[in-house]
Amino acid sequence: MDSIETPRQSGRAMRMQALRRRLARGLATLLLLAAMSTQATCAGLLQQDDDGDEQTNLFLLSALLIIASNPCNSTASPTMASALHSSTVLSGRATIFGRVATLTGAPVVAAVVIATSSATNHFSTLSSVNRDGTFYLSGLPTGATYKVAIESINSDFQGRIATHVDCFQTPSSFTDGFYAGSGVSLVSTSGAGTDVVLSTANELRDLGTILLNQ
Repeated sequence: MDSIETPRQSGRAMRMQALRRRLARGLATLLLLAAMSTQATCAGLLQQDDDGDEQTNLFLLSALLIIASNPCNSTASPTMASALHSSTVLSGRATIFGRVATLTGAPVVAAVVIATSSATNHFSTLSSVNRDGTFYLSGLPTGATYKVAIESINSDFQGRIATHVDCFQTPSSFTDGFYAGSGVSLVSTSGAGTDVVLSTANELRDLGTILLNQ
């Protein structure tokens, strides 16, 4: 025998349905305005909806203003700067890796790591793997001696990762320098830096923790 829906049950179902409609409209509006990155269209939320729920709209308006005011609120954090190369193409090449940190031990995100063996032979990557300051610089020819430099990204940089750099570079600026050993602060000249000799095919060289000279 089919159950008979009581007026109370019917009223509860109607309220739930109305709530779902409001949530769906709010979510759709949130996604649209976040994608447009503008505050101007937020004014429409001040108008009451069919159910007269002005408080819900004011709450959504506040959330949208926070998102629109700072693009970093909707920017995904970078999780990978570089990866170990396979042996398919660059067979025999070496890899250096390590971690860049401040003097207090905090991870340095989006610093440029550059390995140079001559005026025309240099390789670079960013420190940011999982936002812990680690880096992997692969594909380095062996049989060469490298100097490793840590530099900040120029503030005039304009590229595909510009937003990520602006949002997540930590610290935002620092004094550039050269690697002088694990647990040692950067030095100001290449000559004072530590030589990194890569002589073995497929070598993995751990440079340890490189400290900024702030």
